[in-house]
Amino acid sequence: MTPDTSVRDQFIGNLLYVDIKTSRPPTRILTLELFGSAAAATDSLIIAEDPEARYDAAVTDKLFTRLHGLRGALYVADPIESAHPEWQRITGFLSELPFIDLKLLVSVFFPQLATDTLSGFNRAFALESDQPIATQCRNLYGVTCNKLRSLPGAAQRQLRTIFRGLPGQYSEWIERVSALAATTAPEIAPEMLVSLDRFENLTSGEGIKPEELEDFFTGKSSRGEVVSEFEVRRGQSFYAQKVLTNLANGGVSLVEAATGTGKSIGYLLPLISVCHTHRERGIVVTRTKSLQEQLFRSDLTKIARLIPNGMQISILKGLGNYLCLLRYKVFISELAEQMGRYPAEALAALVVWEQDTKSGDLTETAIFEKGGADRLMFRVTVDEGSCLRRNCQFYSDCYGFRARKQAARSQVVITNYALLFSDLVSNADLLGKADHIIFDEAHRIQAEAVNAFSETVGLQALSRWLERISGEKFRSFLVSSLDVDDDSSFEVADFSNTAALLSDNVKILYQNIRDQLERRQREPGARVRFLPGDQLHAEITRVVHANEDAFNTVRSTLAELQQSSPGATDDSDLEGVTSFRRVASTIISHIETLVKIAVTEREASPEVSTSDELVFWALLGMNSDIYVTVAPVEVGQLLHSELYPRYHSLLFTSATLDSEDEFSWIKARLGLRRDSEYEAEQLKLPSPFPLRDQLRIVLARFLPPPNQPDYVKRLGRMLGRIVKQNPLPTLVLCTSYSMVERLADFMAADVEPANLLVQRSDVPAQALLNRFRRQKRGVLIGTESFWEGVDLPGDLLRLLVLTRMPFAVPDDPLEQARQERATQAGENAFMTVSIPSAVLKYRQGIGRMIRSAADWGVVVVSDSRMGHKRYGQIFIAASPVEVDIYDQEGELISAVNEWLSAHRSSSS
Repeated sequence: MTPDTSVRDQFIGNLLYVDIKTSRPPTRILTLELFGSAAAATDSLIIAEDPEARYDAAVTDKLFTRLHGLRGALYVADPIESAHPEWQRITGFLSELPFIDLKLLVSVFFPQLATDTLSGFNRAFALESDQPIATQCRNLYGVTCNKLRSLPGAAQRQLRTIFRGLPGQYSEWIERVSALAATTAPEIAPEMLVSLDRFENLTSGEGIKPEELEDFFTGKSSRGEVVSEFEVRRGQSFYAQKVLTNLANGGVSLVEAATGTGKSIGYLLPLISVCHTHRERGIVVTRTKSLQEQLFRSDLTKIARLIPNGMQISILKGLGNYLCLLRYKVFISELAEQMGRYPAEALAALVVWEQDTKSGDLTETAIFEKGGADRLMFRVTVDEGSCLRRNCQFYSDCYGFRARKQAARSQVVITNYALLFSDLVSNADLLGKADHIIFDEAHRIQAEAVNAFSETVGLQALSRWLERISGEKFRSFLVSSLDVDDDSSFEVADFSNTAALLSDNVKILYQNIRDQLERRQREPGARVRFLPGDQLHAEITRVVHANEDAFNTVRSTLAELQQSSPGATDDSDLEGVTSFRRVASTIISHIETLVKIAVTEREASPEVSTSDELVFWALLGMNSDIYVTVAPVEVGQLLHSELYPRYHSLLFTSATLDSEDEFSWIKARLGLRRDSEYEAEQLKLPSPFPLRDQLRIVLARFLPPPNQPDYVKRLGRMLGRIVKQNPLPTLVLCTSYSMVERLADFMAADVEPANLLVQRSDVPAQALLNRFRRQKRGVLIGTESFWEGVDLPGDLLRLLVLTRMPFAVPDDPLEQARQERATQAGENAFMTVSIPSAVLKYRQGIGRMIRSAADWGVVVVSDSRMGHKRYGQIFIAASPVEVDIYDQEGELISAVNEWLSAHRSSSS
């Protein structure tokens, strides 16, 4: 593709190209090249990151003096993240250049692109990649200009307004380019787009019958040639056969298949084949939305030519994952007021994406992952509490409800645990009747189900919501928007007085519980379990019972008004109507939770009877609110009675499903006990990789136990020595934020500041992980969110540190309740509750290291209890390779250095 020369030739003067390369020995080199009208560079600058390498600051000054006053474009191939003083100085110079950032323009005008490299851009737009860099960037610039010119006039006007929030060169650019004649939008290679539209458009329609699958997976059939990257794997063949048997015979199967088995295609292809052949429906459930998308965009694409023509496969998420057209239109109508509140480039990308998207699924774009843009997401997505549904003027075009309709028509639906259990709780039947269900990452089912069935109320927030609906503004809204007047059966004044009284009482409850928590010296974030009848529970019960009539009045009235509230007739009505619905839903939910906590007798509350037992806890939040939670201790019986009977076949699968006890622990948690009517078949497939050659696990038995005062200090200094001698990507897994901070302090002397990535509660885990992937030599110290579900293949991870055996924290109310139940049943609670859960998580942690046949690395276990305590042998036995135990720090460090050095040499 050759961009329109009318815009390509208007390339703004000069191009400054910035790139980072790696030389040997591993040293990063920063290169800046200045191109003029000719293709050849007219000036360049090369600086090694090596602190011992010499550089001349005057050369840098000369280049940027030459740039002063020039017009041009900037292309930074990789972010400059380094503690090197000259690199940091150059970063400052670049930020002040009045140049157009080409990558920023591309991210704004093509927010669905699945690439951020120049070679990727060339593939996406079919540009000539064998041209000089300056020409490639000119072509990319031309494509971007054409995209702007292809947008509707209204979108262009919105973008001109938004670009005024960027440096002046951008505003000048968009005014000039948008004044040119309109053109057609650039074509983009479909495989380079993150698109979550209906999958049926990607299939070729060949199909494959169930009886042909055995030959396919064993390589006896030539059909494997039409599958991208297909290779015969013995484990995958066993796995697929187990899936087929489960689909045919029904019942329950538990299958643990180690990383590398090929689980995804191993269950997708049999499910698709059986559903198509027998006209049945299947559901695949994953733990996260990112895993949903991996199945939908990657795995299904690989087998697209074996998916029968016309077979519908869809992806379904909760409504909050979709763009709300109504909220978006109102937001854009107030664009002038939004300027400065959100990053201008995020606002601009949102305008473009709204024009391009077919699914409205937010994960099509990285707009909302950028700093400050996460708040923007909540302004434009569907809010279930305030959604007007059929009363909305955009209902027929609503992305969220279109996705639901599409899923209802699909033979295979890919969803997540949050939506599955939310559907079960609400009895909304969003997924419809199905014959088969496959639970991927099944080791997480219990935790995900407990989260779904848990209910939390913020007392301070509830008091404020009640106060809000008792005020004059809300009263006026009721009268004007809901046709409520003094002649109606609903007395506005009485309702307001009742809400105000409840607000005061909840405020008193908040203060009383806060006083009790502070007397117990509980810090913010600490969970305090309480039992029926104790002081905290009695306080809640007293307020609920004393205000029973008031709570019932407010709850029933709000529910009735929600049913009778009309839709918004214009933008001016929207805020009031949607705000009312959101507030009403929140208050109703919070009141029901308080009532549920106050009613402890099972026979008095039908809702409680669906759980084995409830557990309660209170928490003082970081925002000073008091959060009270009620959760089921176990969900196995609920799943057994409410979920499993809906399906002919149920497959539970994961890379780590068994806790070294022949699946006993996981079956008990899933309600598949011996006396269950579901007799579970089980299969365990080992790793297909040569783990003894790829993986080394070492145990630092010489360190003090993690609860000793000097543990973190000694660990930090040991890791500092290892990392300093082995500047390789390192992931350190902790179990608390406080440990993360302290460990980072002790390692800071041996790790460059730019390479030390520390997880904090206010930093999104995904953003930190993205930085780690770019660093190449980064040291990421993280907590819970990095123990599982993190994929760092190849050179992205070489050293993994497990700082503690991952037992549940002592104040975990659910863990306490489960241990009590085990003790009452005559069991050893530590061995039957704590150990299996920790072993499973330990195996998950080690699983971060070896993700492919080409991976290699070292796992350092620094919790010496694994070498001293009797139960430590259970963890050692659960390890995928033999654990080497060291009683001297020097010996461990030497062994790690030698092993890593040997593998670096052999892979170079």
